[in-house]
Amino acid sequence: MNPPATVNTQLSKRNPKEVNALKTQELKQQYAKGRRDFQQTDLSEINLVWSNLSGVNLSKANLQKAKLSAAILKKATLKEANLQQANLRAADLTGADLSGADLRGADLGRADLINTNLSGADLRGANLKEAVLCQVNLHNANLQQANLQGLDLNQADLSRANLVEVNLAGATLQEANLHCANLRGLDMAQVNLNGADLSQANLSQAKLNQAQMYGANLSCANLRDANLNQTKLVGADLSQTNLNAAQEQ
Repeated sequence: MNPPATVNTQLSKRNPKEVNALKTQELKQQYAKGRRDFQQTDLSEINLVWSNLSGVNLSKANLQKAKLSAAILKKATLKEANLQQANLRAADLTGADLSGADLRGADLGRADLINTNLSGADLRGANLKEAVLCQVNLHNANLQQANLQGLDLNQADLSRANLVEVNLAGATLQEANLHCANLRGLDMAQVNLNGADLSQANLSQAKLNQAQMYGANLSCANLRDANLNQTKLVGADLSQTNLNAAQEQ
């Protein structure tokens, strides 16, 4: 039988630094003994830099401000975990489940997110610069004001995602699923959207000047007041698209 969920039961009278050190030591010891279930554990501000926690279950755990840079979390379960302002820079989250996780203000720069499930996650203000997001699931995720600069989001699932005020400079979204996504007012100038599914997406007031949208699906999309100056739309599906007052030259 696994020990109780908390790993800091008798640490409340110690100073914060000592508590965090003991949290780290105890978790690593229990993991080494084969324990993987740490659901709902309070691990706020824990230091797990470079730690190997592959396959760990941290669902609904409190990892607020946790130090997880370069940690190995392959196939880990972090469903609905609190990772606000956590440092996950260069962490390996390949195949991990972070669905519904709170990642507001988290640093995921250079993180490996291949085949990672981030559906329904709250990534408002998160930094994902230089992260690897191949085949990532961001369905219904909230990415408002997130930094996605220069990312390869080819074939990513961003359906129903909120991308308002996201930094997409230099990003590629070839064949990405953006069905019903909220891209209102987004600067997507020169972004590669070839073959992307933007059906029923909200692109009102979006800046799509010089964007590449060859063969893109824009059926039933809202492009009201969008900037389509020199946008490449050859082969794009514009059936039932709202182009009211869209600027095209």
